[in-house]
Amino acid sequence: FARLSSRLARKPARGGVASAGSQFPAASRCAELSAAQMAKRDGHGEVETEELDEVKPTVASRVCVLGGGAFGTAMAQHLAVKGSEVRMWVLEREVVESINTSHENPIYLPGYTLNDRLVATQDVSEAVDGAEMVLLIIPTPFIARWIGENQRKLPWTVPIVCCSKGIEENTLRTPYEILVDELPGKYHGQLCVLSGPSFAKEIAGGLPTNATCASKSHEVALRVQSFVSTKHFRAYSASDVVGAELCGAVKNVLA
Repeated sequence: FARLSSRLARKPARGGVASAGSQFPAASRCAELSAAQMAKRDGHGEVETEELDEVKPTVASRVCVLGGGAFGTAMAQHLAVKGSEVRMWVLEREVVESINTSHENPIYLPGYTLNDRLVATQDVSEAVDGAEMVLLIIPTPFIARWIGENQRKLPWTVPIVCCSKGIEENTLRTPYEILVDELPGKYHGQLCVLSGPSFAKEIAGGLPTNATCASKSHEVALRVQSFVSTKHFRAYSASDVVGAELCGAVKNVLA
């Protein structure tokens, strides 16, 4: 992946006018980040790897999902079916009303009946109240502004799991980097990234899928892994936050 990213960043554009790095700065950013990861080798020249941890799935009593799009709704449904009380913050009033009265999200995830344990709200404070885990599923271009407006309402003693994918266009920051920049230091130890080859409809429909829970804190990664894991949702823990985010961003482009 590092070699591919580097080649994309250096590849001349048609006519030899500009490089892909100048036309597509995200490619250069991918190359920069992946090259840094590949540089972490042991004394034998091999990339260091981590052993996969097996954890027993547990049910969080209450979970908050911030974002009512397709993936946010799917993850909220997944956790509600597992047994958690889910409070989902949604921007649009009509979506909130539809979820709470008809148990469906016809705008972003039509065709799925949502679990009774899933309740939507437009109040961030209400959504996060009592949550054992917070899933942030805000579109990447709007994360920084959303955090600036709502940071004081977020708990800092429970995992904050970023499920957003992509690279911020102007700054070339990944979602995790945005959170590190925009949130005070007391939040950083609870940050986690959830990413994988998964699609909203597959998750909402209970089809087999998998994801990586990556965090600088091994304890946080294991806790998130335990909270999201089910028989059909196979979660792995890791410390490679950059790798998880880059794979998620590339997956979205290819998909």
